[in-house]
Amino acid sequence: MKLEKFNKKLKKPAPFFGSLLTEKKGFYLECYLKGQLQRAEISSSFCKETDIDIIFEELSHFSVENFLTEHLDLKTNIWNLKVPSRYASVRAAIASLYLENIAPASPRMCFINGLLDIQDPHFRDKAQLLLDSGVQRLKLKINPQQLKVSHDICRPLMCTTSAMFRVDANQSLTLEQAVDFCKELPREKIDYFEEPLLNPLLLEEFYNKTGFYYALDENLKNPQLQKGKGLKAIVIKPALLGDFSDLSLILKNTQAPCIVSSTYETQVGLKHWILWAQFLNPNGFHGLDTFDVFEEASDLEIRNGKIGLKMEYT
Repeated sequence: MKLEKFNKKLKKPAPFFGSLLTEKKGFYLECYLKGQLQRAEISSSFCKETDIDIIFEELSHFSVENFLTEHLDLKTNIWNLKVPSRYASVRAAIASLYLENIAPASPRMCFINGLLDIQDPHFRDKAQLLLDSGVQRLKLKINPQQLKVSHDICRPLMCTTSAMFRVDANQSLTLEQAVDFCKELPREKIDYFEEPLLNPLLLEEFYNKTGFYYALDENLKNPQLQKGKGLKAIVIKPALLGDFSDLSLILKNTQAPCIVSSTYETQVGLKHWILWAQFLNPNGFHGLDTFDVFEEASDLEIRNGKIGLKMEYT
């Protein structure tokens, strides 16, 4: 087993959990399984340098190859594969290696929802590029400080394209603001609102007042919210969640489908999240449109509404 640190620079700062992300730090775990070198990404935008050092120390006393080989030989159900680490990013990475070895060898790609930030000066150009690439779902990040401007941009786009939309306000709106924002939006064009409210306990009231469905992200572990009638999806970020046994604790309380979402992983991590998406919700539209944010070139691309390796399309 080998651990290789990385520090990847972004082309431009990206909004992430109330701050701006300019670089991604972490490391790649390399090990031999079935005679082949395999890699997984272990990173989190919340990891401190001390956390990375502790993870290094933890993994130096843990044979990943032996752990995975043993469970592969036993044909352990992936939902019962409990990775012995206190770090979610480690559990997700090792579970991903297990999934890679049991998943079908068919082309590894999945449908995506194209990410659009209405504050991006190239917003319209990117929207057209995504539509030209066959994307059928567009995710709109709105600006809570400029709701009227956001509304005036969203509505015409929704009314003039064939795509469906997901609206993300990152828990920034009061119930009144959210209800007002929904006025005159074409209901038939909106898949759901992702975490629109400052107070998530009012999400069902939002649904009752507007008729718009919602998705859970930051509050997906709250049992009180997992059975709401307006719940359309749960957005999972594997690097922050952990392995499939962690996910099973959430899924036992809800029938809502999973949408796999990135936390600005590099290509190594994104390739694994594509596998998660295929495994959990093969017909869903997943939040993996972050492959081109780094200065470093990527071998991933979007074609026919799906993300995958360029070589898979040839």
